[in-house]
Amino acid sequence: MPELVLRATVFDPEVRTRFIFADPAPLTRSPVPKAYKPRNVQLLGDDGSVLGSIHDVIKGFVAEMRTTGSLSGRFDRNFPVPTYLKPSRSSKRVHRLVSITAEIEIAPQPPVPLPSSGLVDFILENLRSGERHTYRRAHNTGT
Repeated sequence: MPELVLRATVFDPEVRTRFIFADPAPLTRSPVPKAYKPRNVQLLGDDGSVLGSIHDVIKGFVAEMRTTGSLSGRFDRNFPVPTYLKPSRSSKRVHRLVSITAEIEIAPQPPVPLPSSGLVDFILENLRSGERHTYRRAHNTGT
């Protein structure tokens, strides 16, 4: 009996970001480390309310890329209204953000054949520890 084989194309994005702060003089180094999780770097309003995250900004840039069909680009986002960057959820310090520049390159990798019997039905991930468990349903082969 022939087995169904799916082909998945994996995209490997590379994102480089640069942050411009209102008062960079007291900063000896960027408050955002070179390797960071964009979801954890929050953007705050003047009143301290959470406006979003760096992930949301990058997601907007990628949406622009989709509309033009491009796989690379340089994007700038200015913050004329007082907006503050909180480097991590646990950080007590915030920094007035002027703009973000991102250079994004998306390189499609060769298609990967996936036999249907090897597909995962769902994945559970512990967000604190990063531990993952994959679950597969038993597939009836009819034999």
